[in-house]
Amino acid sequence: MSWSVEHDDVLNIVVSTYAGKCTGRDFREAVAARSAMAGKLGLNKALIDAGKLEVSAAATFDLYDIAGHYNHGANFQCTRKIAITRPDSAESRKVVDFYETACLNRGLDVKVFEERNSAVEWLLEEY
Repeated sequence: MSWSVEHDDVLNIVVSTYAGKCTGRDFREAVAARSAMAGKLGLNKALIDAGKLEVSAAATFDLYDIAGHYNHGANFQCTRKIAITRPDSAESRKVVDFYETACLNRGLDVKVFEERNSAVEWLLEEY
């Protein structure tokens, strides 16, 4: 498995971590797991650690589709604020930047950061 989802009890957020090559199916499963955990724990903020993510442009359509489903159905129950750390890989960065744009175009509060500390600070800010 190229992803994991866990609850950070100190920050009280859901953290998804991607490492290695991920497919559209991996992303769908990870989003479903993150959404289920957030729903079960009553959380509305998530950190996606994509620093070690390897993904090709071929996954762009899958991510576009996932972004479009956030507000539809229990399997895609949306956390309200999502911070993403930018991948090391140049190709993966382009895909993650596209995902951020797709989410923003749908009114979702998603932002990509160069490093984790900035992502967490933004995530924990009150509206």
